[in-house]
Amino acid sequence: MTANSHLSDYELAELAAGNASQTVLAHLQACTECGFEAREVREAIAGFRGALTLLAGEPLTAGERSSRASRSMHAWGVRIVGALAILAMVCGGVLLDRNTARKLIHPAPVSDSELLNQVQDELSDDSPAALAPAGYLADERDAILETTPQTQPQQGRH
Repeated sequence: MTANSHLSDYELAELAAGNASQTVLAHLQACTECGFEAREVREAIAGFRGALTLLAGEPLTAGERSSRASRSMHAWGVRIVGALAILAMVCGGVLLDRNTARKLIHPAPVSDSELLNQVQDELSDDSPAALAPAGYLADERDAILETTPQTQPQQGRH
């Protein structure tokens, strides 16, 4: 009960659910206002329960049945199409992954100077003006490499 000594909404809900305390039951006998409200809640619940019982017992009309059936078929169609789309994506991913693995080419090992020469050749093809200094450095490097004898790197040292 609240400060004005009437039942709260919670206490009325407990009463409607059949879980009222002895204090609430005693208050209902003494307070006509709360008794009236409790009767209204019980009658509303009983009316709702009766309406549901009537609706549950009535057969569906032909239009309602066909409407429900078409919605059900549409829902199943959407589910099947979605499942097939997912299956196609998974199969496509597996096939692409297999083809990619076959096409991988492992390049043969290349010496540092050969690799730098390849980079230089690629840079010299249509290189922008901003990279011109890099071309000068590469030319200088080539000139140095031509004048010094190439030695084999020593194996075993790390």
